[in-house]
Amino acid sequence: MNMRFTLALAVGALLALPCTAQRQHDPLNNKEIDELREASQDPPQRIKLLLKFARARMAVIEQMNANPKLAEADRDKLAQAVDDFTDLVDELDDNLSNYNKLSKDLRKPLQEVIAADTEFQMKLKAMKDSLGNQAKTEYGLALEAAIDSVNSSADSSRTLLADQIAKKGEEKAAEKQREKKNKTAGLSTNPPDVNASTSGPPSQRQPSTQPPMSEKSPY
Repeated sequence: MNMRFTLALAVGALLALPCTAQRQHDPLNNKEIDELREASQDPPQRIKLLLKFARARMAVIEQMNANPKLAEADRDKLAQAVDDFTDLVDELDDNLSNYNKLSKDLRKPLQEVIAADTEFQMKLKAMKDSLGNQAKTEYGLALEAAIDSVNSSADSSRTLLADQIAKKGEEKAAEKQREKKNKTAGLSTNPPDVNASTSGPPSQRQPSTQPPMSEKSPY
């Protein structure tokens, strides 16, 4: 093969890579991407948004799957909606793992994720059980992938929640121990009350150790 032609093919392939990456399907629309970007510094809000987007995809899936006269073109959209849902669940799971490594408090978001995963599991199972032979062929594999992702998310979220609850309990116990030590140290370093010997009823006062003044002393 001509060397110049070979070099041209190689350069053409390299130039084509960015275009291929741009054509890759994104499960989020532009508005959703902007919302996530604005919540980049707010982990609970970001988790809430991802859950919202996943629920929106699930609503589309349920609506399309319930239509017995779904057109062939719409079946492709249904399969794509299932794939988008799976991608969002995986993204949600990755975000939780990353935030946990940064020691973020995720107890409340994790409870919401576990509740949502339980809901998703029930709906996906019902959908799988109702699939006909043609539907299994068209998007059965995509549905299985979605079920696997939700099951994995539910398991990892429960593990993270248990770990975070245990960690917070240890932190509270350590804080109480520090407070107790500080209180004890403060008591042991307080100086005695110099007025203790002259306070109280006369019968309880300590006798003075100074010699009596001479009557002739001007002081």
